[in-house]
Amino acid sequence: YLIKWLPNTIGPIHNHGGRDCNIFVLKGKLRENIYQKIPDNGYYMVDMKILQSYQSSYINDTIGKHSIHNLNNSNSWSLHYYH
Repeated sequence: YLIKWLPNTIGPIHNHGGRDCNIFVLKGKLRENIYQKIPDNGYYMVDMKILQSYQSSYINDTIGKHSIHNLNNSNSWSLHYYH
């Protein structure tokens, strides 16, 4: 999937339904926050990555849930491969 991130957009915390996800930033600067669940009480952040153009990341449900934040004041673009 090709995803266009509007300026300063923050996506919700989510998982990938048992699939693996590879993320490749084509243009821009994204922050990926990775979370673990607190039983009956929300989430806590366990890691954070800054991804610039031509950098990649990988996540699956074992690693945790994540959210993506476009750090730019302009559009960012990323390619997501689910398998």
